[in-house]
Amino acid sequence: MGSISSAIPTIDKIHNDTLFYDHKDENEESVDFLQNSKLVQLFKNNIPKKIVDFFYILAYAPFMVPFEKRAEIFHFFIEYDKHNNNVNEWFPTKVEGVISRNNMLFDSYNSFGNLTGTEFKRQFSVQFVNEFGETEAGIDGGGLTKELLTTLVASTFVPSEENRKNNKGLQLFKEAISYACTNDEYLKISRFLGMVIGKCLYDNVLLDISFTSFFLNTCATLGSKYFKNLIGEKISTDPEKFESMSLLFTVDDIFYDEDGNLHHVEVPLIPPQKKSPDSAPEPVPVTVNNKMQFVRLMTSFKLSKQTDLVMKYFVEGLFQVIKPYWLLLFNPFELQTLISGDDDAIDIDDLQRNVEYGGFLESDQTVHDLFTILREFDRTDRGKFVKFVTSSPKQPLLGFKELNPKFGIRNSGSDTSRLPTASTCVNLLKIPDYRDKELLREKLLYSINSKAGFDLS
Repeated sequence: MGSISSAIPTIDKIHNDTLFYDHKDENEESVDFLQNSKLVQLFKNNIPKKIVDFFYILAYAPFMVPFEKRAEIFHFFIEYDKHNNNVNEWFPTKVEGVISRNNMLFDSYNSFGNLTGTEFKRQFSVQFVNEFGETEAGIDGGGLTKELLTTLVASTFVPSEENRKNNKGLQLFKEAISYACTNDEYLKISRFLGMVIGKCLYDNVLLDISFTSFFLNTCATLGSKYFKNLIGEKISTDPEKFESMSLLFTVDDIFYDEDGNLHHVEVPLIPPQKKSPDSAPEPVPVTVNNKMQFVRLMTSFKLSKQTDLVMKYFVEGLFQVIKPYWLLLFNPFELQTLISGDDDAIDIDDLQRNVEYGGFLESDQTVHDLFTILREFDRTDRGKFVKFVTSSPKQPLLGFKELNPKFGIRNSGSDTSRLPTASTCVNLLKIPDYRDKELLREKLLYSINSKAGFDLS
């Protein structure tokens, strides 16, 4: 990957100097942006052939490159961008924000919502205020920022319990904020939440969340308002509507609803004939002859027009932090993996190779017992353990070496009556020196199943 990393500056310059992201001509036809005359001329100006070939592979055939390699390339782009924007300088200027836990979304928006994309990439300095109005102890070295980002996503994107039971999928963030916002505020916060997701990708913060495929497809296709008009995409956004439309394909004649009434659509399937400009179009019955057209119109409406403005603002915020062409390397399912981590079983050997100890040595009995227990855990309990410590039940895509801060295990003393605790904001597990494998197993299972023990100490 060394030669690839050396090509990143040139490829980044090519994109920044020549490419644009609304590739349609005046007739709304798609345009091959790689035929851009400026780009072709640039390639003639002494750019090494290997870089040109690599550029075209990433642009035209990225899936010829294994996913793990493309993920590495994605992180190369981010590291190069951090270097250009002095994100990791020795004494960075941090953006400060005082955030009340009782008003986390709006305090975060007021503190960080008006930042430019470059400013949003920089390190934050977060100070939390508890429910009693008291400033919490702790200096933000990155852990409090991670806690803020993961909490924002969990509180605004995770569906309500009712929707979860009804299998309605993610309702994005509308439930959480629309009740308290004007329409203009809602759109601005949508943009802010796009920047939050972008910062999680940028800072390699894993999120315990699954987005719908059409949502990810929109991001991966540069936020175009022209979504794929495929009925299959309906499953993840409105299962009930999908099922009812699927029934149309089994109907042999005019379609009736469950009450026996002729089914009508809200938009005309054919232009009204000989009507005055002020007259409303008449609804057209769905019949066996036009049912496919109805399905295509309804799918387009649900995936495009109904969410168009919100998605436009969200994707605008996302691309303030993450450059659009970075996401062209991935399909929607791969993008989900970038956001939330690897679905494969937790690799305990890899975890053990990437642990930092405090008050323990790797050879200590309690540490040995811990990793023995983790290897004996089933897949579910391993996921619970990793979530208990890091806030995500999945391991990083490129292994635990990618965790920032590193996975830590600290000796919390000799009081074996205490439970294991964790500071998820810094990926730190704190356990007493039990020196008793079965006692450790009992206490650890209690903690990871009750979500007990989070603290900042």
